[in-house]
Amino acid sequence: KPETLKIMTKLYADLAKHAKFAGILFHDDGILTDDEDVSPEALAYYKEHGITFNSASELLNNSLWSRLKTKALIEFTNKLRQQVYYYLPTIKTARNIYAQVIVNPESEQWFAQNLKEFVKNYDTTAIMAMPYMEQAKNPKKWLTQLADIINQSNLPKAKIIFELQAKNWHNKSKIVTKELIQQFQLLQQKGIMNYGYYPDDFLMNHPNFTEIFPEMSLTDFPYYKR
Repeated sequence: KPETLKIMTKLYADLAKHAKFAGILFHDDGILTDDEDVSPEALAYYKEHGITFNSASELLNNSLWSRLKTKALIEFTNKLRQQVYYYLPTIKTARNIYAQVIVNPESEQWFAQNLKEFVKNYDTTAIMAMPYMEQAKNPKKWLTQLADIINQSNLPKAKIIFELQAKNWHNKSKIVTKELIQQFQLLQQKGIMNYGYYPDDFLMNHPNFTEIFPEMSLTDFPYYKR
């Protein structure tokens, strides 16, 4: 809605004016599900872009509708980014994408996300490469499949990062550091060099920084030198 856009753009402009930062991450909650959005403003947007329908229910399972919702959210984030550019012209942008959208492209209708369009529009696309969140029965096999899909996509891997999980939110347990390191090494073997993890519990030193450091590229960290 115009009112929402006005509030959000002002918020981003104020943030950029009064703070200095290097990048913006548009997080995973920026989605539209398979039955959103059918507000009057949204319906007008769809008609403007070529979707004809007699009732909102006709939009369900319409692939063009899914793609338009993806486009609308990208346009929304671009308007927010433009507010920041005015004050911080060197800002970089990133956006999270669910792995399910990559493994099963038809699920774009559930999230209004598309890998190819994200890579085109943002400096970095952060894949939520989180097998336990996706309840994968074989996490290693799942991560391998995801890496293979990216390698076969012909998309620039320099603009893609794998965001691994350091916590299993389903059972509230921590992913042991050794397993996280094995995932780093698996990605390296697949030619994936951009990866990170979330969350970082620095107070409890999890994952163990000394152990994961050799697998990271932070060689200029002042307290740890190889």
